[in-house]
Amino acid sequence: MLCFRYDDASVCEEVISKAEENTRTILKPNLVSILVKLNEKMAEDSIVVYNLHAQFFNTDDEETCTEKQDFGWSRVNPKHFNKPKQPLDIARRKRLNSLVIAINNVIKDAIEDVKENNDLKYKIG
Repeated sequence: MLCFRYDDASVCEEVISKAEENTRTILKPNLVSILVKLNEKMAEDSIVVYNLHAQFFNTDDEETCTEKQDFGWSRVNPKHFNKPKQPLDIARRKRLNSLVIAINNVIKDAIEDVKENNDLKYKIG
């Protein structure tokens, strides 16, 4: 499920809340499971490289994303014609940036758990 600028505010709230919940509950065990299972497929002394996500949104002023941006969904998808836009206000941008930080922390924690608790053939870097 995606949250578009023209969806009802409750849809955006539901999507963001579900992402936050999944970050707290299922992301780490899934990452650990993947990294442990990957050990069977990797060559001795191989390397797995991971990247973290960058915070995307400027949170310094309201004008940057709320007033000056028009993502144009109504031009792309007729179901959005004549619907009011959901602003990407500072509060929502801060929340999304916080979600990125939380996801990055879970990724780092999962990697540390795998490195400490498993006899890996590969290096993670």
